[in-house]
Amino acid sequence: MQNIRRAEHQSDPKFFKKLTSEIWEFRILFSGIQYRLLAFWDKENKSETLVFATHGIIKKTSKVDKKEIDKAENIRKAYLKKKEEMKSYTLDQTEDLLIGKKGTKERDEYEFELKLELIGDMIKTARKKRKLTQEQLGKLVGVKKAQISRLENSTGNVTFETVMRIFNALGAKLNLNLQM
Repeated sequence: MQNIRRAEHQSDPKFFKKLTSEIWEFRILFSGIQYRLLAFWDKENKSETLVFATHGIIKKTSKVDKKEIDKAENIRKAYLKKKEEMKSYTLDQTEDLLIGKKGTKERDEYEFELKLELIGDMIKTARKKRKLTQEQLGKLVGVKKAQISRLENSTGNVTFETVMRIFNALGAKLNLNLQM
């Protein structure tokens, strides 16, 4: 679900990619393994609804096998025939059910990890836009390449001071928005 939330903030084909006119590939990294979930949109109501196909595959090659796409298309067709009988959930409802309601320890950890991933994505995007390597950015900030890598990949602790130094070194403007 984190990649869905990430996709709300940026369009990145490494997370979400159109395979056919109806089928999309959603990539998720979990425990070091790259998974592909095949998905489609239900466009019949006024708001588009993302519907995940009922299967996923472990990424082993650069392309999704045609039989997997055909399977997703068959699931899409079956869904469209029977959707009135099915219960659907919003992303917020799904997060509440699977992760926990807002304010619970599990949900707070999930939200925190998501924010770290978004910060890492922003750093990586800005660094690449400036045509800098991780090592070059590290030198500008006064940290090692490994720390830049950990920040971009959300695998290390991050301090607000370090994030601000990185964005300053990149000449990037950071807007903070406090909502209460």
